[in-house]
Amino acid sequence: MGDPVSGVGPLAGVRVVTTRSASGDDRLRALLEAAGAEVLAWPTTEYPPPRDPRPLEAACARLDRFDWVVFTSARAVAAAGTCPPPTPRVAVVGPATARAAAEAGWAVAVEGRGPGAHGLAAQVAATFPLAGARVLFPAASGAAPTVEEEFTALEARVSRVDAYRTVVTPPPAERMRGDLAAGVDAVTFASPSAVEAVDRALGGEIAGCLAGLTVVCIGPTTAAALARRGVGNARVAGTATLEGMVEALVDAFGNPGLGRTDADLGHGSSRAAVQSREAGRPDADLGRATHTLGATTAPNPDARP
Repeated sequence: MGDPVSGVGPLAGVRVVTTRSASGDDRLRALLEAAGAEVLAWPTTEYPPPRDPRPLEAACARLDRFDWVVFTSARAVAAAGTCPPPTPRVAVVGPATARAAAEAGWAVAVEGRGPGAHGLAAQVAATFPLAGARVLFPAASGAAPTVEEEFTALEARVSRVDAYRTVVTPPPAERMRGDLAAGVDAVTFASPSAVEAVDRALGGEIAGCLAGLTVVCIGPTTAAALARRGVGNARVAGTATLEGMVEALVDAFGNPGLGRTDADLGHGSSRAAVQSREAGRPDADLGRATHTLGATTAPNPDARP
């Protein structure tokens, strides 16, 4: 998207919140700022090493025992380190993980084309018989067993090892509410754990606090986590990547241009909420207005933007 230019780009004048880890926001921030957005960060997660790193270390030292290594996140790639020869075939869930694997020296044989673990397993099975194949799966501790289930259903033998932990760290509620009071146009979520962290920090009031705002998430699993907490109007990125999230925001806001007001932008904004309160408008009336606006400007969570 190029270098950011102040006030220029399809997201010029739009204030966007990211909710990734403190150390993992740089790339999303860069993409958003290159599109002209003003970016605020609510870090929600940390990713420390597994409590016992020995199983992963042992597996990586004996890669010749496996036919496939399956990666479903760039963090798992980083945890597995660089690729020592000889290496098995490598399968990745999507383009962001493929890029991380390539940068780490892994030669990617298969990239998933369908939704999640099912699409990945089906794509691998279409290129190589999986019956009896030995699969190494470096995963987050406590992650759902969907990858093992999908590959085992195709008669592969899956060895799952913990590559890292996901620790939810709710951001300071005072800062979040302060940002919302100052004015926020959109909030982005790249994982269900980020949804959990924000909801926890807001005392279970995520739906009310984000009412009327544009909410963008990276995929259907994150959209489901939002819907369970009452945020049912989230836009789902067309591709489960950071670029896809930015594209969904651009689709939502278009190119607002310079000097446009909240009313001109045609979307809900916590800034508009603050202005209404300052004008003496009752909170009950404001709530009805923002919920109506949110319902008319964002699609069903299962729809593509």
